[in-house]
Amino acid sequence: MNLIKVQYLGPDGKPRGKAYTFKAVMPVSKGDTVRLDVAGSTGVVVETEVDEKEVAAFKDRLKPILEKVAADEEKDG
Repeated sequence: MNLIKVQYLGPDGKPRGKAYTFKAVMPVSKGDTVRLDVAGSTGVVVETEVDEKEVAAFKDRLKPILEKVAADEEKDG
């Protein structure tokens, strides 16, 4: 399982708040923008190799990212 940390993006498109751990079902890199839920929340990948020990207590509740946001979609908002 590939675990990553993502920081949510605010309405202004800038990262805000703390980083949360998600499962990555596709290859992602630090700095990539990803869609986090069906409501359209997005975030930026801030760490790509999270140790499973860090999330052992709640590993079964981690959610997967839905998709990587295309660069042209990021600019359009």
